Amino acid sequence: MEQDKSNLNKVISLKLKIFFLGGLLLVSCDKKENGADIIITNATIYTVDGKNPWAEAIAIKDGKIIYVGAKENVQPLAASNTQLLDFGEMFVMPAFYDMHCHLLQAVLDQNKYCKIQATTLDETIKKIIACKNSQSDREWIMGAGYYPELFGINGPNKTLLDSIIPDKPAFFFDIGYHNIWVNSKALELSKINKTTIYTDHPSWLVKDDHGEPTGFLKEEARNLVLRNTKSSEYTFNNLDSVFHTMAMLLRENGIVSIQDPSSFDLRLLELYHHADSIGLIETFNISFGLPYKSGAKSSINTLRDLDSISTKFASPNVATKTVKLFLDGTLESETAAVLSPYLSGQSGTLLIEPKNLNAIVQKLDSSGYQLHIHATGDHAIRAALDAFEFAIKVNGKNDNRHQIAHANLPHMDDIKRFGQLNVISNMQLWWMDNSEYYTKLLRSIIGNENVKKLHPFKSFVENGPVCVGSDYPVTSMNPLEAIQKALTRKEINSKHAPLSPEQNLSLSEAIYAYTMGGAYAQHVNKVAGSLEVGKSADFIVLDKNLFKIPLEEIYKTSIIYTYYKGAKVYVNERRLIDTTSN
Repeated sequence: MEQDKSNLNKVISLKLKIFFLGGLLLVSCDKKENGADIIITNATIYTVDGKNPWAEAIAIKDGKIIYVGAKENVQPLAASNTQLLDFGEMFVMPAFYDMHCHLLQAVLDQNKYCKIQATTLDETIKKIIACKNSQSDREWIMGAGYYPELFGINGPNKTLLDSIIPDKPAFFFDIGYHNIWVNSKALELSKINKTTIYTDHPSWLVKDDHGEPTGFLKEEARNLVLRNTKSSEYTFNNLDSVFHTMAMLLRENGIVSIQDPSSFDLRLLELYHHADSIGLIETFNISFGLPYKSGAKSSINTLRDLDSISTKFASPNVATKTVKLFLDGTLESETAAVLSPYLSGQSGTLLIEPKNLNAIVQKLDSSGYQLHIHATGDHAIRAALDAFEFAIKVNGKNDNRHQIAHANLPHMDDIKRFGQLNVISNMQLWWMDNSEYYTKLLRSIIGNENVKKLHPFKSFVENGPVCVGSDYPVTSMNPLEAIQKALTRKEINSKHAPLSPEQNLSLSEAIYAYTMGGAYAQHVNKVAGSLEVGKSADFIVLDKNLFKIPLEEIYKTSIIYTYYKGAKVYVNERRLIDTTSN
C-alpha cells in the first residue's frame, strides 16, 4: 500500500513537472514568437539618457525600443525572425531634430533661383554671369545667396549688377533671404525711383546721398520688387519629386523631425497637407509655423482664422499648433531691434509694438499655441521675453514651450529669463564662427565688444531649455558641421583663433540640444529624442565615435544608416563599402 502510494506520488510529481515544463515551453515558444524585431549589437551606443548614457545593445519591436543595455542580456529577446544587426563597432546615437528649417520652400526654389554663394567678390560675379546665361530664356534673372560681408555696411549697389545684367530685370537674395539686390531694370519695372517711399520703414528702401535708390532693399521693402515677379508661385505639380528630394536631404543628414517656420505663406502648408494625405511624408514629421502677418499695428483680431487653419490642415505627420512671429530683422542690415544704437546711430525697429505683442502672445498662449518668435537684437529679445512674462501673469503657467529663434545678441541680464519663463532658445549652431562676417562686417556695425557677446550658446544651455535649427537654406543642413562649429566657434578648416571660445559647447551639450532639445520643443520628449525603453527607435549609425576623434574632424564623420520608427530609411552605400573594406 505504501509502495503504491509512493508510486502514485511519483506519477503525480512527474505529471506536475511535465505540466510546468510544458507551461515553460509554451511561455518560451510564445516568447520566441514574440521576440524583438531587431537586435543591435557590437556597437558603441550613446543614448542621450542622463542616467544611462552608454550601452552595448538595443532591442526594437514594433518601432519602439524594448531594451537598452549590456549585450549579454539582450539574447533572450531574440526570436527566429529577429533581425540581428552587427554594426562592426560603429557609433549609434539618436536621430536629429532640426527646429528651424525652410525645407519645402528651399526645395521648391531649387530650380527657380541660381545659387551664388561665394566667399569672394570675383567668384560672386562669376556666379551671377553663369546665372544670367542659365536663365537667358526667362523674363527675370533670379538668384540667392550673396554674402553681405562682401559689400560692406551700405550693401550692394545696382551699378555692379547693371554692368553684368543691363538688359533684363534681376534680383538676388542675400544669404539670409531677408534682403535683395536688384538692378536698374528691376527698379524701373517696379516703378521705384527718387520719389518712392516705403512708408512703413523708409530706411529699408536704401537710397544714396542724392536720393537715388541704390538697388538694395531690406526686409519687407523687397516686396516692392518681388510682387512684380512670379518668384512666389507654387503648385501641386511634381510633388512626388519635391518630397522625395526633401526626404533624402533629411535622411542623409540623420534628421527625422523638422519645424518649418514658414514664410507666412499658407500655400506651403497646403502643399504639406496634400503631400501627407497621399502618403509622401512617411519618414519624418513636421511642425509648421502658421502664417501671421506682423506689423506695428497688428492686433489680436488678426488671429481669428488661426483655429480654423490649424484644424483644417493638421494631419498625422504635420502638426499645426505653432505660430511664427517676426519681431525684427538682421544685424547686418541694421534692421534688428537693439537697445543701444548701431555705430551708425540707427537702432532698428520692433515690428510689433510691445502693447500689441503682449496682447497677441497672451491670446495665443491661452489658446494653446506655441509661439516661434524671430528676435535677433537685444531689444527684440527682451520684448519677446516681456510678452511671455505677461502671458504667464494673465494665463498662469502652462506647457506650450514657446521659442525665441536666433537670439543673436541678447542682453546678458535677459539670458536667465529664458529658464525662468521656460522659453526655449532656438539656436543656430552653424552661424557663429570667426569668418569675415563677424570679424569685419559686424564689427563695423555693432562694435567689437558686441561681436564678443553674439550667440552665447553656453550661457543659453546653462540657463534654460534649448533646441537647434539649421535655418536651411541659409546655412548647411548638416548637423555634424553645426556641432563642430558649436564646439570650436571657428569656420571649418580655419586656422585662425575662435571668437569668444568661452561660449563653446561640449559635445554632449550639442548632441542633447540637437536630439532631446528638439524633441522637447516638439512636445515628444517622453516618447522620442533619446534611446530609452518605450521610446521610438529613431537613430543614426556613424562611421566614427564622435567622442573619440578630434573636434576639428567631426564634420568628416559619415552617417551610414538612418532609422525612423525602427525602419531603415537611409543607407550610405558608398561610405558603407569604404567602411567594410577597411
